[in-house]
Amino acid sequence: MRRIKSLIWIISFILFVSFIIFVFFGNPLKYYTLKGEFEQFLEERYNEKFNVEKITFDIMHRTYHSKATPENEPKLRFYVGQNNITKEINDAYELEKKIFYNND
Repeated sequence: MRRIKSLIWIISFILFVSFIIFVFFGNPLKYYTLKGEFEQFLEERYNEKFNVEKITFDIMHRTYHSKATPENEPKLRFYVGQNNITKEINDAYELEKKIFYNND
């Protein structure tokens, strides 16, 4: 009987920790899949290679966001992520590129 109680506590703890991770940090598998989706989206849209940085999770809107840089211009850093309402991927590459080259 004691063994069953300890097993129930362990399983409850694991479920609780998993729930906290999912609520505050999002689905861990989504981090890996979205990084590839962000890179693919940018490469298809602009026909150049990009490096996507660490993915972050917006708990309020349940969306994922990141920063990216083109491989040929590593100092040009811009936003890429999901739209808060539609969950579609969008970016600010054109805007940041215009600002970056006008300030030089």
